[in-house]
Amino acid sequence: MLKTRFIASVSERDIDLLLLEEFSVSIDFRKWFQNRVAHAYEYQAEKGAWHSLVESELGESDIVFVYISRSNQRVAILIENKIDAPPQPEQAQRYSKRGEKGIKDGYWDLFKTCVIAPQRYLNSSKHDQDYDVEVSYEELSEYFAASDFDSARSLYKASIVREGIEQNRRGYQPEYSSAMTAFVADYYAIATQDFPELHMQEPKPRPSGSTWIIFKPAVLPHNAYLCHQLSAGAVKIFFSAPHSLESVTHMYGPYVSPDVTIEPAGKSVALIMQVPKICPQDRSVAQELEAVMFGLKIAVKLLRVAQRAAASNRLLQSEAHEGSLFES
Repeated sequence: MLKTRFIASVSERDIDLLLLEEFSVSIDFRKWFQNRVAHAYEYQAEKGAWHSLVESELGESDIVFVYISRSNQRVAILIENKIDAPPQPEQAQRYSKRGEKGIKDGYWDLFKTCVIAPQRYLNSSKHDQDYDVEVSYEELSEYFAASDFDSARSLYKASIVREGIEQNRRGYQPEYSSAMTAFVADYYAIATQDFPELHMQEPKPRPSGSTWIIFKPAVLPHNAYLCHQLSAGAVKIFFSAPHSLESVTHMYGPYVSPDVTIEPAGKSVALIMQVPKICPQDRSVAQELEAVMFGLKIAVKLLRVAQRAAASNRLLQSEAHEGSLFES
């Protein structure tokens, strides 16, 4: 006879929906969470809570909770939920941009970004992005376990969150998408045949949301990579630390055309060109061939920028070396 009752395999969606229920029906939870994330703006009344709220240009927020503060401000808390899945590049930055757009569009007056995850995840090296507030699964579990409103229901919810913590310890097990995997394999066949200089990474099984194509051309520094962001409609070269906006602009700026921008990208800096958006989950490479080819040609264009900058840098170093020899 089974003596325990819980979900044997908890997904991030399970936690999302558990939290959405609490935001929708529990004033105690709304007040607790508001105090934990936005304590300067005391809760007065609920405005609403939404799951998987998508902004076409900036991606998806797992949960958005909006409330009215005692100063009559509409406060939004934009929540990213993680069990163990690695973050997408610029994920926290896109949360901030969605928050800013919400203010501009008149949906709320101010916002906070928040990541919810097991403490082990928050302490790990894979968690490398900056949100306004971090809330651990352990805190959530303790909240539910200590709740005296409905002990059986609260203890059950605490067990669900604890199972999420256990799954983090066991490691990330992605659900692979056959459509996404096939798309990347077909893309790889074209890239390796027609654009070998890009050095596309070999394809592996992919989840449906893994829509970035990564290239590692030899000319780039070891802490940089070239990327075609299919669903976002962009091709970028990302430069990680110690590169800064100033150093990337100084080295690559003289070689870019007006349609290339140089911008901060989370903790990185990126050279960016816009390309047509592609929906790899719904369409094949054959159906998106024109957009795929255009994206690859743009990737080559950015590669040429990197090559010219590298050649110029080598020339300067050579001249400096010859000058030092002459002086000696």
